[in-house]
Amino acid sequence: MRQIRMNLFRACDNPLILAFTLSLVSLAIFSAPEPDHPPDRYDASQYLATALNIYNNGVFSEGDASITGPATGREPSYGFFLAAQMFLDKKLASITLSCLLSKDGCGKKHYGLSVFWNRVLIAASGFFIFLSAFHLSKNRLLPATVAGLYIWLNFESQKFVAYLISDSLAMFLSALLIWSIIWANSRNSWLWWSLPGFTLAALILTKAIFLYLILVFAPLAIVFGLTSKTRRQNILPAMLIFFLCCALPISAWVARNVAVDDFWGITEGRNQIAVSVREIYNDITFIEYCAGFVYWTRIKGDGLAHRLFPKETIGKLRHDTDDGFFRRGHQRVDELVYEHMTSDDVPYKAASDEVKNQI
Repeated sequence: MRQIRMNLFRACDNPLILAFTLSLVSLAIFSAPEPDHPPDRYDASQYLATALNIYNNGVFSEGDASITGPATGREPSYGFFLAAQMFLDKKLASITLSCLLSKDGCGKKHYGLSVFWNRVLIAASGFFIFLSAFHLSKNRLLPATVAGLYIWLNFESQKFVAYLISDSLAMFLSALLIWSIIWANSRNSWLWWSLPGFTLAALILTKAIFLYLILVFAPLAIVFGLTSKTRRQNILPAMLIFFLCCALPISAWVARNVAVDDFWGITEGRNQIAVSVREIYNDITFIEYCAGFVYWTRIKGDGLAHRLFPKETIGKLRHDTDDGFFRRGHQRVDELVYEHMTSDDVPYKAASDEVKNQI
């Protein structure tokens, strides 16, 4: 028994073993929360349609690729991640585009393994945050454990695990990016900076909004690189490798979109929705505006808002009500695009651009 206790203490002193153990414990204890809608609704249906086309036809498209061929659409990484799962999970591979477009979706029974992989990504995120904090705190286990637990025990990080969207993958890549930067900085070889470069590229191809990180990294690299001769000799080559490895996959994807649809960008079809969802809040009343401050306060805000404000006011702030700002902002884009396509007899892209300009 004494020897077992000593082995346990030694294991706890090893950051890799401790981080891996805590990751497994979080994976075993915390199950995926039940979403308030099927796991393949809304954005998830687009990712799954993309995965189906990659798996069945070998092309990237959110429509029926057997008819339309390759097309532009959402960021590609999560679609490819789901497509890779289909080669291992026949239940996931058995879904169809027709059931994805139906009211009830394809059914939860198809997505058990995909939800599990999302949970693995969250657990792995905590693992890399633990290792990053361990290094930054000069090999202290307590702050590293606290940092890891902030991911493993965080309800917000688990919130959309059972909903098949790219949040879990983006969180994992964000944690991996932090760790890879720390790791590359501690190595003597510049080539290690290719790891955070490719990781940032994968993150941007998962959530295009992270492209703006380059606007932060580039000036910092230039400032640090030019402050002294020693730093210039070490940092500038490393940053060159970092930015090249980041730019190559992104440039390749943009070049693919240009070749397919003459579209210079990473993701298409989201600009109109983003503008629409923001513009719709111009209709918010003073009472709804005040209710928003209460409703969107973490932990108890939504419950308190239901006590202080009328039900119809709170309904407009929710994401799952048809007359809410969020749903109206999303739905009217498709309605307006369809209206322009049918009334003016124009293709989707022209109608979509017209709707964006109109909003």
